[in-house]
Amino acid sequence: MLWQSIKRMFNPLLPKTLPSTCVCLDTETSGLDPEGALLLSIGAVKIKDGVILGEDKFHVIVRPDERYSTETIPIHWLRPRDTEQGIPLMDALAAFSLFIGDLPVVGYHIEFDRRVLERALNRPMSNSFIDVADAYLKRTHQKRLTLAPGDHIDLGFEFICEDLDIPIIERHTALGDALTTALIYLKVMG
Repeated sequence: MLWQSIKRMFNPLLPKTLPSTCVCLDTETSGLDPEGALLLSIGAVKIKDGVILGEDKFHVIVRPDERYSTETIPIHWLRPRDTEQGIPLMDALAAFSLFIGDLPVVGYHIEFDRRVLERALNRPMSNSFIDVADAYLKRTHQKRLTLAPGDHIDLGFEFICEDLDIPIIERHTALGDALTTALIYLKVMG
């Protein structure tokens, strides 16, 4: 009886239906503050009917319009000389907008990517957004009921992948993280 009440309580948090097609996205940026970070790379892959479409992917290195701090290089390994070879920001955004169209966008802590992209686009995105960390938390909500005070559920990318037995593909590359996010999405939502 208690379990049925809990399921009813959390049921609104669970998706009613999955979109038949969506885009898994990741970005690499010059910083961790979405209000100031410059876009350095965009990676995305489409999922259709529960299948990752490996041939239908998007990946660009962006040539930012301004110089950026090099403090995040040890994370994503994109040096200024790498991004100088990239494509101009507005061209990258135009191509990305064509790739995603109006499809739902899936990501890990997607609000960060969304804010960086919207600031670069200078407009809000009309797509719907799904965060795999939120979906993972909702999937494991029953664990929250048994946690001791002060404990928490680890929502780190690596922890989620380990917990779900998902390989991490080229960590901290936009396309690699987008592919890994797609695997998380399919496992959590499947």
